[in-house]
Amino acid sequence: MQTAAAYIRVSTDDQLEFSPDAQKRAIKEYVKRNNILLNEKYIFIDEGISGRKAEKRPAFMEMICTAKTKPKPFDMILVHKFDRFARNREDSVVYKSLLRKECGIKVISITEQLEDDKFSIILESMLEAMAEYYSLNLSDEVKKGLFEKARRGEHIGKAPYGYDIKDKQLVINEYEFPVVKMIFDMFVNRGYSYAALSKYLNQNKILTKRGGKWRVCTIKYILTNHIYTGLTRYNYRSSDGYTVNSEKEWILAEGSHTAAIDKDTFQKAQQKALKQSDFALKNTKTTNIKVWSQHLICCAECGSRLVLHSSDKGKYFAYECISHSEGICSQNRYWSNRKLEKLILETIKHDMQNPHKMKIEKNIVIPSNEIAVIKHNINKIQQKKDLIKKAYLAEIDTLEEYKSNKMELQKEETQLFYQISLLQKQQQNLQDILNPQILQTFYNALISDTVSIEEKHNIATEFIQKVLLDLQNRSIQIIYCI
Repeated sequence: MQTAAAYIRVSTDDQLEFSPDAQKRAIKEYVKRNNILLNEKYIFIDEGISGRKAEKRPAFMEMICTAKTKPKPFDMILVHKFDRFARNREDSVVYKSLLRKECGIKVISITEQLEDDKFSIILESMLEAMAEYYSLNLSDEVKKGLFEKARRGEHIGKAPYGYDIKDKQLVINEYEFPVVKMIFDMFVNRGYSYAALSKYLNQNKILTKRGGKWRVCTIKYILTNHIYTGLTRYNYRSSDGYTVNSEKEWILAEGSHTAAIDKDTFQKAQQKALKQSDFALKNTKTTNIKVWSQHLICCAECGSRLVLHSSDKGKYFAYECISHSEGICSQNRYWSNRKLEKLILETIKHDMQNPHKMKIEKNIVIPSNEIAVIKHNINKIQQKKDLIKKAYLAEIDTLEEYKSNKMELQKEETQLFYQISLLQKQQQNLQDILNPQILQTFYNALISDTVSIEEKHNIATEFIQKVLLDLQNRSIQIIYCI
């Protein structure tokens, strides 16, 4: 008796007839009619996932890895239609060829019966081409629909700070809405900068939409967002999520939500924002990050931030307590940043083994259900790590692809662990708050050769409040802010 696996995929745009249950039911009826054995553990399902790229379908990649094991686990892979297997002809050719030549496994559509002849090869290619055309066309149609909704003034996406979504409409968030008004007033009328606003909000324990700390980029996003004037805005950024499109590509339309500020105030905010951007551009050379420990090191004697000095045209750096020159501090020595950063890493490694001895400066309270959601996302990342490793070991992905995918997942995991560190309950004991696993993730990022100096600096400032350096005795104490 021949054995089979089943691959089932349903994307968000599929109709009810293509639901996972409907596809599974049809496949089981097919194997029953044709006396084929289908093992439940070889039913692979990707739900709510596009078929455009194979590497973005975890169940598909798991199926390919399973198919390459020895002895051969099944003789064929059954799909409801060929477009369930792939809507991209390149993926279809590569993976079908791999399965057929290396594994002796055929891909069979239970609704598109083909024979093993030359005409069937042509017909199958035509079906795949039609599926890819449908996918590309559908993508274009979805984009057209979103643009049309934006032109009608309908909000697209998540609710921005200051609003909630109710019945697909933006409604005022009673807690956040006054904060938006205050941000614009302090920026436009009271002379606050991005950084000063961020510091003020954090010191007053006002949280962001996601319950985290305010940053300069978050403040800037609010101050430059047309939505607070009563407009809806779409296509503001390119598909990478970072680059701002040219103004002629934006869609701005009158929305149905309540404005937080008038258009005159918004224009004044844009003028001031432009001046700040020009100033920042002129001073980029003096404010960029040269070493990842920058701005973290404090004098153990007087508490002052240590100043970073360079030598040999910026090749070497060392820290000095500037208060010594003013007669305030007796620490009159320099210390190489390389030696200091090495000691910091050694201390973090030691602290991971002794969490009870670590010193922290603050805790943040958050609902436990948010922690559960983040932990669930961390588990999903671990599953993805396992899948990309399997794909590499099975020679589906190259070493470069594996490294790139792994680095992206590590960055995402680091951010999630940081969110957990912010969200720990105050009544938890110290060992729970200073989770060694969280510190391990940060530590891995700091010793990684693939993470830039700027990224390491950002990561370090997320979990280190300051490093107290005794220049006389060459010793340190790390004050964490988890």
